[in-house]
Amino acid sequence: MREAPPIPAKIAKAGVTFAPHMFPHAHSRVLGAFGYEVPIEWGVPGTGVDQLSDALTQPVVTDGYMEPLPQEEGIGNAISGAWLSEQVLTDPDALAEEL
Repeated sequence: MREAPPIPAKIAKAGVTFAPHMFPHAHSRVLGAFGYEVPIEWGVPGTGVDQLSDALTQPVVTDGYMEPLPQEEGIGNAISGAWLSEQVLTDPDALAEEL
């Protein structure tokens, strides 16, 4: 993770705008914690673009801008146990049960 802060700094220094591609629940919080205000690409809920994020708290958009996600410990809820329990998966070590 220590490599992460220099990457956005290098991009900003080059005068280029960037937006993380996926995992908006993590990216929006991690990059904010590093002090960066960047656009976050968020798949349209229910379209299948990012099925995992569909099960999590959705952003509220006001005047074209996403409101901050609720304050939560760490990066917040980045996986939905309910969503995971509905998926067909092979889990021989029963790791998903811990979630």
